[in-house]
Amino acid sequence: MPPETMVITPSGAEHYTLSEFEFEPVPERRYVVFDLEATGADGETDSVTQFGAVAVYDDGPSNNERFTSLVRPWKPIPPEIERLTGITNTAVAGAEAFPAVWGRFQEFCGDAVLVTQCGYEFDFPVLDRECARSGIAPSTNIRLDTKALYALLHPDLEVNPSTNFLSERYGIDRKLFRPHNALGDAMLIARIFCRVRDDMREQGKTRLATEKPVRIHRFILPPL
Repeated sequence: MPPETMVITPSGAEHYTLSEFEFEPVPERRYVVFDLEATGADGETDSVTQFGAVAVYDDGPSNNERFTSLVRPWKPIPPEIERLTGITNTAVAGAEAFPAVWGRFQEFCGDAVLVTQCGYEFDFPVLDRECARSGIAPSTNIRLDTKALYALLHPDLEVNPSTNFLSERYGIDRKLFRPHNALGDAMLIARIFCRVRDDMREQGKTRLATEKPVRIHRFILPPL
């Protein structure tokens, strides 16, 4: 599934369409499930403040291979985001800027498949824009979004397969993971990703693919 063949097309304010996509789990493949915190939820104008990631293998998330780092953003963190995430302007003032953290994150990832939640809407575009802003190369790793994978598994779904929805659907206790913290959210998403793979096996599916464009609900940020 080369990432350059995947096509994501806007489809109004509440949906996007995914096409030319294929995913086939491979037992020996390494995945890195990650999450970002940022100065806000606008992928066009906001800046990354924290990375969190955990390696995942066929038998589940690793207890040893984890990555976390604050990032010094290029714009201030608004007070409401400081309160939400606990990441303050004071905390990031001495952190490395994006290029240095990105380099360490890429070393951690290697050639792993990158996985996150709402990644096609937010995390991957934000990373690409941060790379372009810094004049550095973006990732060429294969990219997966747990939300899109679930939508492909359940094409008749009429609601947004959010992190909360998927946690409840798979019986994952969200209270075990620190919310609005990149590593805590990455660890939760890793559990969701493992359950999505289990879901595929239970349905007898060895691969997921878009035979025709699939409409997927966008994440709509609630008021702070």
